[in-house]
Amino acid sequence: MRTPWFIRIVVLAALLGAVTSLSCGKKPEEQPELQPIKVRPSDTSKAVQIPQSPYLVIPNELVVMLKDGETVESFSESVAGKGIKVVGYIPDFNIVQVEVPSEERETLKNELARNPLVKVVSYQTVYGANAAPNDPALINDDVWDDWGLKAIGAEAAWDVTRGDPNVIIAIVDTGMLIDHEELKGRIVSPKSFFSDDGVRQVGSPDDMMHATHVAIIAAGSGNNSLGTSGVAPGCRIMPVQVLYDNGSGELGTTTTTAAGIAYAIRNNARVINLSLAPVLEYRGIMGALAGIFGSLYEKYRSPDSRDGAQNVLFSMRESDALLHGDIFAKAEDAGVTVVEAAGNDDLPGDFNSICYDPFTLGVGNVGKYADGVLTPSRSSNYGYMVRVSAPGTDIYSGSAEPGGNGYVWLGGTSMAAPYVSGLAALIASANPDLKPSEIRQAIIASAISGDPGNPAQVRWDPSTQEVFHEMDLWRRAFLLLTGKDENLLLPDTMQQLLVSLIPPQFNLVWDGAFVRRTGEVVRDNHKAVGAFINAPAALRAAADGSFRKKFAAFTPEETEKARDITPEKLLQVYDMLRLSGRYAGLDGLGGAFSLEANIPSARLNVVRDKNPGGNYVEWLEYTAPARYRHFAAFNNEDYRQGPVRVQRRDKVVEIWNLLKDEIIYYPSVE
Repeated sequence: MRTPWFIRIVVLAALLGAVTSLSCGKKPEEQPELQPIKVRPSDTSKAVQIPQSPYLVIPNELVVMLKDGETVESFSESVAGKGIKVVGYIPDFNIVQVEVPSEERETLKNELARNPLVKVVSYQTVYGANAAPNDPALINDDVWDDWGLKAIGAEAAWDVTRGDPNVIIAIVDTGMLIDHEELKGRIVSPKSFFSDDGVRQVGSPDDMMHATHVAIIAAGSGNNSLGTSGVAPGCRIMPVQVLYDNGSGELGTTTTTAAGIAYAIRNNARVINLSLAPVLEYRGIMGALAGIFGSLYEKYRSPDSRDGAQNVLFSMRESDALLHGDIFAKAEDAGVTVVEAAGNDDLPGDFNSICYDPFTLGVGNVGKYADGVLTPSRSSNYGYMVRVSAPGTDIYSGSAEPGGNGYVWLGGTSMAAPYVSGLAALIASANPDLKPSEIRQAIIASAISGDPGNPAQVRWDPSTQEVFHEMDLWRRAFLLLTGKDENLLLPDTMQQLLVSLIPPQFNLVWDGAFVRRTGEVVRDNHKAVGAFINAPAALRAAADGSFRKKFAAFTPEETEKARDITPEKLLQVYDMLRLSGRYAGLDGLGGAFSLEANIPSARLNVVRDKNPGGNYVEWLEYTAPARYRHFAAFNNEDYRQGPVRVQRRDKVVEIWNLLKDEIIYYPSVE
């Protein structure tokens, strides 16, 4: 089995060099001055759809990551005379932006991949914002102005901390109205990769609305008798403009996004909010190009062609995984928590290499009914690496209208992500020694998932709870195969390994709210957009360290063992767990019975409430998904039924005797 890229990382490279030693009374050595970050803004109005990528790309550019120790100068020499022009360089990640003739892009991409100085080559993908377009909002009579803050328990969290001004949240996004009344005095080290001076935020009020709205959700001023409040009103904001509207919407590229992340790390951001994602063309941002991905999206909707659509998305994720893996591993090593909006494509966020990365925290979008029931947004991406969700529907926050006192309601995962970024900043404020992985775990461990008995004021829709249960079956199967407590959560890298092992054709979670391969039609909210964040619980878990007890710990040896799990074995255990339970039975054979998984023997033992006696024994032996062999003996007579098909539909298990062509239905009595 091929080893996933994230497990092959043995040691994370230091981001900006070793920390200066102060021992033995020696004068600290001066660190070499960092090279400037230089990227050329791409003309996103010329973005195109190509057969090799589901995302919009810049046709005459590529993104090259050099191997550790290689220099941009030596790379330039190696490509001299080949029609490849270096137009940008991000030294923090050793990423080079190159211009190539559009008609030679694929040939030169393949040639660059063979260059011994090059680690990986990617397309210049287009990124876009993830919005679907005594503070008054906290004290007025309109319950919807502040529903998000109330739903996550922000006021109870503020009893612990309102945030430390030394904790900086970088909003890597569009331009921002930095003199908005909710942001005045809160801004630190602004940056733009589109303005002449590299600092001034550029764009029209509409262009700058997105980042302004996002920033105020995360850390808008509180107790200023104006507008609303952010989740972390005591923290500060670093505006980093990597998206700009040149006539096709607020768009950026792989290199502007990477440059923005590098800038945020250099300038001591503790949290980075990415309310952006690769642009899938079908969304209509580039309406004139609507044909190619539109058909791919329709293929995903159809159960008959879903596998092919998934393969296209898989191929691009694998292409980008190494590039993004290095970027976010270095952010992790620098102590920066990265929060990523899962996207608004109504597709699995697991296909997006940023959301899929173990060093980011993917966030889904939910809305809330008046009775406190949470429901996934119809547009929100979903999946296993979308580990948490937050309010993202009808969110009231600041706009970028002139005067700096405008407010507007917006929706999307772009709005959900800053709730989580604000919470991460609160945790970092109260617990400055926690690592990014620990901050993520405190948030995940305290979030509300499918537990219908959760005492919180909000609760999930029953359809969503069913999907959480499905995800739990795969998690439990993985943990049992690694010898761990099946009730624990998986750390980030193990969660990603689990996702890589689930056979796509059996992954009902990825089917989302579309018609399943079985032909079953499900409801629009039948998808998992992440467990809903609980701010005060997260702060308590971070303070007392209780989150650590909720996650399985893996030694290097146990990690190696986990790598040996095959998709077939995982599927076998999942299938047995899915059928396990207590069912009504025939009175003559002991009445109600339980199916109990015996993992080592690959059996489902049949345990009846009333033992019939007579040396009775019965079990189902696994042969394939939903296929078993039935064995039974009673009074020394053989009652085996041979091959049977066993399926569970909702709360009923059906056992089909294939030899007799007879089906018996057993309702669950749990």
